[in-house]
Amino acid sequence: MRVADWNAKVFEDYIEIVYEGLLDAAYIIKDDAVRKLRSQIGMGKTTGINRPVYKRGKYAGQFWTARQFGNLLKSIRVTEKKDRQGNREKQNVRVYAGNKMAFYGPIFEYDKPYLRPAFYKVAPRLAAICQERIGKGS
Repeated sequence: MRVADWNAKVFEDYIEIVYEGLLDAAYIIKDDAVRKLRSQIGMGKTTGINRPVYKRGKYAGQFWTARQFGNLLKSIRVTEKKDRQGNREKQNVRVYAGNKMAFYGPIFEYDKPYLRPAFYKVAPRLAAICQERIGKGS
């Protein structure tokens, strides 16, 4: 079967527009996850543990021994897959929680989910978010 007057550029434009909709949805997921996590851990002044890096012992001077309240909240982020030149390698958006200083993100997620409920809350609206973006024309 042959398609006459094929214009792939039209579809590339739609892919970019839908990708922007996915970014919008990812930021909604991030905001919902942060809101849920704040409600779970509490943000009172007496809540949480802060301590400096260990000064003595087997792990003295290791950065990961320090604890700062709010590290997990600060580590929730939206990332895009890019190549070394900074171009989008794939149309790929991810929402991460945790880093070297907040390594306990997946552990906390297993015990008291905060990221999955945010995703499940946005998932039914994902098509509507992308349709809205297409309607705007980017």
